[in-house]
Amino acid sequence: MGEAIETTQQLYPNLLERNPNLFFTLKVRQFIEMVNGTDSEVRCLGGRSPKSQDSYSEVDSTQVRRQLCGGSQAAVERMICFGRELQAMSEQLRRERGKNATNKNMLKDAFSLLAYSDPWNSPVGYQLDPIQREHVCSSLNSAILDIHNLPKQPPLSLALEQAAQCLEMMAHSGIGSCAFARVADYLH
Repeated sequence: MGEAIETTQQLYPNLLERNPNLFFTLKVRQFIEMVNGTDSEVRCLGGRSPKSQDSYSEVDSTQVRRQLCGGSQAAVERMICFGRELQAMSEQLRRERGKNATNKNMLKDAFSLLAYSDPWNSPVGYQLDPIQREHVCSSLNSAILDIHNLPKQPPLSLALEQAAQCLEMMAHSGIGSCAFARVADYLH
């Protein structure tokens, strides 16, 4: 997620600054990815980095994936530092743009992951599922399309949704042949 934010800032300067709620959403998702151990390349404000070095031991990759921040003490320190910056960003957004329940709940849910010794099996563990990235990525994609004066939803996505809706309408109308067609079968 950090790489996506950086690339977006390079290719579309000011896009995220003009869309602070989207930027905040991306940063919250980055925090979640840090908890998951899939995004740890973060520097704290001022370019400083936590003092300790990453120390991975030789372990099975599934075991590393199931440890907070991938099992790295330095990544945990970066995540905590990043979390503080995220909290400050939330407060600044609230001061500049007023209260936003969505942002508040998103941050609360992300920070709640740290309350559990095994966040993957917690009530908020669903956030760690890679499928949760899709909504955030879709929002970023829509913002990029919008600055190019293109429809916010790509035509292929619209066509897939329409095909799925048609199949659903056919099923409700009792047209049995729709049982033999699935949109997902054509996506691979």
